[in-house]
Amino acid sequence: MSDFRARSNAELLDAAFEIYRRHFAIFLSAGVVAALPMAVMQYTALSMVGSRAVNAMGSISVAALAGMQAAMLLAYLVMLFITPFTEGVTVTASARAYRGEPVELADAVRAVFARPVAVLLAYWARFFLIMAGIMVVAIAGGLLVGISMVISRTLGAIMIVPLVIVLFAVVILIWKNYFAVIPALLVEEKRVGDAMSRSKALAEGNGWRIVLLVGIVLLVVMTFGVMLGAIARALLPGVLGALVYLFCVALVSQFSGIVLTLLYFDLRIRKEGYDIELLARSLDGSPVALPPDAAPPTFPATA
Repeated sequence: MSDFRARSNAELLDAAFEIYRRHFAIFLSAGVVAALPMAVMQYTALSMVGSRAVNAMGSISVAALAGMQAAMLLAYLVMLFITPFTEGVTVTASARAYRGEPVELADAVRAVFARPVAVLLAYWARFFLIMAGIMVVAIAGGLLVGISMVISRTLGAIMIVPLVIVLFAVVILIWKNYFAVIPALLVEEKRVGDAMSRSKALAEGNGWRIVLLVGIVLLVVMTFGVMLGAIARALLPGVLGALVYLFCVALVSQFSGIVLTLLYFDLRIRKEGYDIELLARSLDGSPVALPPDAAPPTFPATA
């Protein structure tokens, strides 16, 4: 892409679709790696619900249930180590495509693994901040609901509603502030702490746009992928169903990362004139690479 300018939400989505289409294989590869632990976990859980896992009453045995929970926990732990890198690859590939640079999977992987500890720490910092927020609200809210239950069961049940709303609000607020920590880390090569501060500065005054654009995209594409995969898994048995499910989730899982990266650049353009910076680089002998089908810039003739 060579059209460096502030974009509306619709234009950002259109640009994200274009980048996804041009570099489909790269984003699909990242999606497969990201979705693999959960797909394996679900296949393992389904395998446990078989003749040996079901007791004489037709219900799942305690051992099978414990095995399913252990498989789920293991999958989430593995994802904590895999997802930071797949998100980094998506961000790096999207950023290079946006700036009109050559996009290769191997180059994106090398760029991310050049700073593996920083990538992990940045992702984990955001994740554990969200988890800490959830725990604080859950503990305080749980005590409040418990006290309300003592007074009146009806009052306690009613108090659950605002508790859930506050939980969602805390998660959204923390994620909004640190949505661009991976782009800031990899694109600007900042340290982890600086990347978090950078993301928070970019998010200031743009909270609703970030939440609505990326949040809705994430919700829609993941719901679509999971539903499509669940249908395929229900119709196809065993390993084949698990593979189709994996493909369906991988097909859409990285699109929100592309949107997130383009939104990061858009906020830089609006707040800092990043488009002017790129133009200046192209005029001082350090041109920004353009895709093969892009026309070279033209300038008016001077006398």
